[in-house]
Amino acid sequence: MSKTADLFAASAAALIVACVAGWAVSDTQARATTPATVQIDPFAAMTSATQVPTEHFTDFSFVFN
Repeated sequence: MSKTADLFAASAAALIVACVAGWAVSDTQARATTPATVQIDPFAAMTSATQVPTEHFTDFSFVFN
């Protein structure tokens, strides 16, 4: 093999060993907090809504010539 290929193989092997060693030695205890659940009451939202914009649609599904 050429010197370039030998150097590439050696650096790849060293990188793999370093990554595996770092992963094995790490002792971080990541604490994932549970997200606060937000409950929306749809009935209260519908009854307390004020000044809601309205839309008017024209139904063109039955058009006869």
